[in-house]
Amino acid sequence: MPELSKKNFIEIEVGDNDYICRVAYDDWEKANGLMGVDDLGDNEGMIFVYDEPQEEISFWMKDTPIDLDIVFICPCFKVISVHTGIANTTDPIVENNVQFVLEVKANSGIKEGDEVEFDGLEEYLEKRLDRCDSFTEDKEYIEEEKDKIKTLLKVLDPDGEVQLTLKGNERIFSRANTKVLIRQAKKADKLKTDSAYKRLGKSIFKYMRIQDENGEEYVEPKK
Repeated sequence: MPELSKKNFIEIEVGDNDYICRVAYDDWEKANGLMGVDDLGDNEGMIFVYDEPQEEISFWMKDTPIDLDIVFICPCFKVISVHTGIANTTDPIVENNVQFVLEVKANSGIKEGDEVEFDGLEEYLEKRLDRCDSFTEDKEYIEEEKDKIKTLLKVLDPDGEVQLTLKGNERIFSRANTKVLIRQAKKADKLKTDSAYKRLGKSIFKYMRIQDENGEEYVEPKK
């Protein structure tokens, strides 16, 4: 296969013809198709795979330097129609109720009604979806870690030195207020009365409100 990658391909039998085909499954692969491929063997091609039957589908030959047979295949694995795509033309080639489209070298001899058999398509798609799931999980993990970094809060002293690093949504109170909260927390834990817990809660929300209403002050961190 001079131009096509040998990594991602399946075998397809159409009537009396056998092909080794690269799979176009995602949007980028479908948009590019065989653009720029100027050497295609008689038993080589590309198969466009759709998850669901397409009520109407359109192909063209933009930036495709060789003539192709564009073979539209229905969900029941039979050829609906075969159209010759002329190199580098942009006239749309339209068909209905299509789930697969096969592109091979022109004058293939494939005809309407030919039965189509795929060898390895299900296995290929399973492996591909597994890779996509793995990639998505990795991407989600990376985004989560990036979000954690974004939400880090650095507590600086008046000279700009980092004294403490907090994760997002955490609060830090002044030493005086912290002493009050510790004292009230110890008392509430000892007495275990509603009034003691309420007093502690009121103090916490009071100090949070004061923080939210304070004006912004900035200290430049040291490089």
